[in-house]
This record gives sequence, C-alpha cells and structure tokens, in this order.
Amino acid sequence: MLNFFSCLFIVLLLKCEAQVPNLLSVASHPRALYVFGDSTVDCGLNTSGPSYHRPYACDSPLRGRFSNGYTVVDLLGLALNLTVSMPFWENDKDPNSIRTWSFDYADAPTAILSTVSINQTMKIQIKHFEEHIKEYSPKFWPSANEVSNYLSKSIFVISIGTRDILDYYFDGNKYLNASGKISKSEFSDLLISELQKYLTELYELGARMILVFEIGPIGCYPIIVGSDKPPGWCLDELNDIICTFNGKLYHKLTELASTLEGSTFILAKIYKQIYDIVEYPDKHGLEDTKNPCCLVNKSEEIYCTPYMKPCKRTDQFLFWDKLHLTERANDLIASQCLNDTDMCLPITSQESIPGTVLMESGKLGHHHNILLCACSFLIQVIQLNDS
Repeated sequence: MLNFFSCLFIVLLLKCEAQVPNLLSVASHPRALYVFGDSTVDCGLNTSGPSYHRPYACDSPLRGRFSNGYTVVDLLGLALNLTVSMPFWENDKDPNSIRTWSFDYADAPTAILSTVSINQTMKIQIKHFEEHIKEYSPKFWPSANEVSNYLSKSIFVISIGTRDILDYYFDGNKYLNASGKISKSEFSDLLISELQKYLTELYELGARMILVFEIGPIGCYPIIVGSDKPPGWCLDELNDIICTFNGKLYHKLTELASTLEGSTFILAKIYKQIYDIVEYPDKHGLEDTKNPCCLVNKSEEIYCTPYMKPCKRTDQFLFWDKLHLTERANDLIASQCLNDTDMCLPITSQESIPGTVLMESGKLGHHHNILLCACSFLIQVIQLNDS
C-alpha cells in the first residue's frame, strides 16, 4: 500500500506534467444544461416536497431547492450564461426558452437502484427527457441533424447515488449473495453497472458532454456525525464505501469515453473538496462545517423544521440541513469545478484506456481518508498514461 509520501510525490508529479483544459474551456458556450439525479440537484420537481416550505430557499426567490439558495447546477448554469435550473415542464410557459434554459429532471427520492427507489428512478427521468425533446425539437429544428447538433453542444449533468450508499450502509443485509452480504466492492460494481446503462442511454439519445458528480463524504455529514461528535470527526466505514464507488466511477467513465464515439465525460471530484472544507473551514472562509444551519428538531429527521428561522449567517455554514449544502458551499464547488481540473476532470477518448487500481482507506484513520481516495484516482491516471 502506498504511504503518505508516495501519494504526495504522485500529486506533485501530476501537477507538473498534466495540462488538461478546464470545464470553462471544454464547455464554452453550451446550448443548454440538462440535469438528472436526486435531491442534491433537485430544483423543485415535487411541489409538495419538504423543500417547498421555508426556510428552504430563504435567501432566494426560487422555491424547491434543498438549500438556502442556489444549488451547484444553478451556479454552473449561470456561470455558463444559461439560466438557473428549472423543472423541465416550466418551458410550457415560454417555449422559446428552450434555447437557453437549464432543464431539470432531478427528483429528490431518486436512486441508482430501482430497489432503493421504486417510483423515482433515473429511467423515469430519462423517459421524461426523451418525450420532452420529441415534443419541442420540431418547433425549432426541422431536421434530425440539427437536433443532434443542439444536444451535442449541451451539457448533461448527473448527481446521484447518495440514497443507494445510505441504504447499503443502514440496511445492507438485503444485498446478499451465496456468501452473505455483498462486499462494498461488489455493491459499487452493482451501482456502476446500473449507472452505465443510464449514461449509455443518454448518449444514444444525443448526449455527448456528460458531467458526473462523485458522491460526497457522507460519513462527515450531520446525518451521520450528529452534534455529539467532535469537530472533524467522520465515519470512515461509510466513507470507505463511497471511496470505492468513486474510484470505480472514474474507471467506468474512462472506459465509456473510449467506446462511445465523440463523447466527453467530466468527473466532478467533490469528495476531496467537501472533505477539505470539513477539516479546514477557515481556509474556505467558513465557521461551521459540522452542524446544519437550519433547525432540525428530531434526531432521526433530515430536513429543516418548516417555517423555523435558520442560523443568522448562512454564508458561514457548510451544511444547510443534515444532508444538503448551503449556497455558499455550492458556490465553492461550482467555482472550483469551472476553473480547476483537480476538481472537474474532462475525460475524452484520447485519455481513455481501461485499467484501475482501487484502494481502501479505513485502516489509516480519517485523517488519511481523503488522501487515499485521491491516491486511488491518481494511480489510475498513471496506469492509463503508462499504457
């Protein structure tokens, strides 16, 4: 297993050698943003959900977001000269907006596996997208080639998997094979296999530039940590599962980029970013990276208590409720993603050669957790370059 100094050497080596264009360069002047996933990017598809009650979106005129203001995809859209994300059916009010809008199909309860979320799946979201394009494209583009050109210049964003990870961690005994509960590696393979189907389906429908978010370090979130744990404490056992999935995700994206002609995948490596904010809040201009900003009454609850005032300084908190981030945190992630390839890495067929080494992080404690997650990714890059 690599030690700390070996990993540090790898980081410095890649910093010196890698010259990769950032997201702003790769995705200049996109035609639209199409968003799929769960509550991390949901903009209010379900008008009866908890995010439609204040204090959600208390710092914004928009309703339906699981934050005090903008989500990360709202901020990405604005930075790319598009609109904030809106429910895909909102374009009924202004059909001409299809040329500049960010269309959101994400629904809070959605998971990768249908066994976790039977009625809200990525398959349903993709079906909505397919029907939406068939309905509106003839109004603007008379030929199939024009539609394909429009979609190829749009960005497709996917943020999903949080519910799956939590379900496996808290109710893993339902994931069985002949030997008992499946391992975290086997579970990650299951998730990646399903996610691959969705990514391929979007490609077949016209997507060519696909931004996929890692799962964040949920083991550091208030839903897991609770108020009785010391600052900086994280549940390594849960984060290990996430690191395993994130490592396999990178490998799968490189594989898909090499087999799906003309595709570019962008991996948003949010695990490292959020973990760093948790451990070093001062560095990122925050004061509290442990507690939710809004009031959550019961220990088993996740969401803000309706209509109760949140903390006074929402811009000083990392977490909005027990599972979602504040607008300030989303802004830190979006800015980093747009400008830094350490955060959002474009993967095209030129860099895509299958091969991976996955590493586990639990044995060295939570202070080395983020390092080993990074090393898992870095080793894969070196193997690909050596090949």
